[in-house]
Amino acid sequence: MHIPSTLLALAAIAATASAQVAPPTPPTTLSVRLPQLIVTATGTSTARQDVPYSVEQIDEEAIKAWRLPRTLPEALRELPSVMLQKTAHGQGSPFIRGFTGYRTLLLVDGIRLNNSVFREGPNQYWNTVDAFSIGGLELVKGPGSVLYGSDAIGGTLNVLSPVRGHYGAAARMDGAVFWRGSSAENSQIAHARVNQQWDNGMVASLGFTTKRFGNLRSADSPDRQPTTGYDERAGDFALEYHLSPEARLVAAYQFSRQDDVWRTHRTVYGRSWSGTTIGTDLKLATDQSRDLGYIQYHQTSTGRAIEAMRLSVSFQRMAEFEERLRSNRQTNLQGVEVGTIGLSAQFQSPSSIGTWIYGVEHYRDAVDSFRRNYRADGSLESTAIQGPVGDEATYRQSGIYLQDTIEAGPRTEFVLGVRHTQAAAQAARVQHPVTGAAFTVADDWRATVGSARFLRKFGERANWRAFGGISQGFRAPNLSDLTRLDIARSGELELPSPDLQPERFTSFEVGLSADFARGRAQVAVFHTRISDLIDRLAADNPATPTVFEVIKANLGQGYVRGLEVAAEIKVHPQWTLHGNFTLMKGEVETMVANSPTVFALRPLSRVMPATANLGWRWRSTDQKFWSEISLTSTVKQDKLSPGDASDTQRIPPGGTPGYTVWHARGGWKVSPTLSLTAAIENVTDQAYRIHGSGLNEPGRNVVVGVDFRF
Repeated sequence: MHIPSTLLALAAIAATASAQVAPPTPPTTLSVRLPQLIVTATGTSTARQDVPYSVEQIDEEAIKAWRLPRTLPEALRELPSVMLQKTAHGQGSPFIRGFTGYRTLLLVDGIRLNNSVFREGPNQYWNTVDAFSIGGLELVKGPGSVLYGSDAIGGTLNVLSPVRGHYGAAARMDGAVFWRGSSAENSQIAHARVNQQWDNGMVASLGFTTKRFGNLRSADSPDRQPTTGYDERAGDFALEYHLSPEARLVAAYQFSRQDDVWRTHRTVYGRSWSGTTIGTDLKLATDQSRDLGYIQYHQTSTGRAIEAMRLSVSFQRMAEFEERLRSNRQTNLQGVEVGTIGLSAQFQSPSSIGTWIYGVEHYRDAVDSFRRNYRADGSLESTAIQGPVGDEATYRQSGIYLQDTIEAGPRTEFVLGVRHTQAAAQAARVQHPVTGAAFTVADDWRATVGSARFLRKFGERANWRAFGGISQGFRAPNLSDLTRLDIARSGELELPSPDLQPERFTSFEVGLSADFARGRAQVAVFHTRISDLIDRLAADNPATPTVFEVIKANLGQGYVRGLEVAAEIKVHPQWTLHGNFTLMKGEVETMVANSPTVFALRPLSRVMPATANLGWRWRSTDQKFWSEISLTSTVKQDKLSPGDASDTQRIPPGGTPGYTVWHARGGWKVSPTLSLTAAIENVTDQAYRIHGSGLNEPGRNVVVGVDFRF
């Protein structure tokens, strides 16, 4: 891989720069640092530097006062080994260590958001979680299947709710109002929250967010791009009862609605950039909704046998509705609705050989899917047997797991875990691609995976740490794999593909980190071995010769490997240099010839190009003012999979050009209750596109944020 000298220079600086951007109001002395506790990695609250994984943590203050993201996926920008692909302005799908879509797992307070209709490749579902109603994010990179089951391959992101109240606190009411506006995005976001605590330990929290996005202005044209705007609203309510200092009961509900989100690149309103092609549809837009309700019981210090427990019951509803108007004026309406019941129980117990984390969980999806086709005159032409996936379908996943954290001396720790999972799919109505008749798909799978991690502290103050290990992951075929009958990528027709087997992954990782009074640094190397990857290949006997039809099969043996370097150093009490660098490569066996069938190693789809992030931050001595200049630089990504090379609506011929983009940010803490933030993103107004995206990023973009607490 060719890397320009400027990028190599950034990588060298990043070796003494930062992986994690701190909130804009850190401790005033360099020698004092509040501990960052991570729950998602090991299942128990652990100091970040004692977690034997590569992890990232972003808190509420960093989101609202520094990052100012438009969406949840955008909150992950500039993290090592994370590339944020955007099929549309209203969608965003992070690639984490080479994987995205249903090979990354999203949790909300430990509850799976992933369901059985998630598609391969980028999708819009992470965008249904409101970034302005959360208390923090925890990202664990690499396989996490021991604790979290299927889909936890590239990484697991846990969205945590804000702290609402405490046991024994006096009755009080507080709240916050937040506003964000931007120029090139033409957006307005407003969020309001109120919390009420009573003397008896009861806390109620109510929040609402409204978002209005106008048409996007990118640097390649002075005009705004039509059909890129959309509207969104989200809300949440929680009732929390603190029974004692060690026990609390939470009942919560949250929702989000997105209206008329266009996939502009597949329509005549798309814009050609660096040779990309323009779609032919007159309209392709989606309405997306999500509802989640849950009851959870948390308790610590329950007795000698059980130190902590978490019990959870949840119901989640996710629905999407797509309207497609073809060039011949025919209209296709299709949609899918998924209702998911989730049950889980997790416990923590001490023993003579360590600390045990163990539990069980069960999720069941009920899926309804439809498609209706209309003629150009508006009359109904046909009603299909199924929509994007099989109709009248169910999908079940159950798991049991056990993990032990063993202290082998005062400075050495091992984390050993195992999980057994059973998954089953059944779809009563699946359309045969040739005969058009309905048939049934039913199958089930079992998988057992393990993980062995280590952490070794050394140095006079134990501030150096070596970590790593081996982690297995798996992904059971879902209803999208087995029964999908819909357009994939840019124009392929994906056909139902029964008789698939689980994908399996084994990741090897080793890393070194250091924490000092003046900063921190970390380097990690990983290699993920891929077995039985489910991938698309050309159909043998296409039912529609004029359309390129694909099916899925367990084809892939391959790998993803990479290097992450990240650091933060305080060069002066008021000046901090931070940055990170990622280098990644991935290949998988792919069909390169159809007759005769020939397979060969080819690049994995949408591998993140070599990327460096670098920043220089200043803070006033009284911590009221801060400013920063930062840049993101990538090389050209010309290592394309066959599917990437044919996806000419999103990826230019020969690959996605590299870029260097500058940003300027600053903030003012006017009072203990009022903070102002301003930023100029893409200062040089450069036309650029994140690899695999369907449209360019905004041009020069002025962003303003106001955060008021009461």
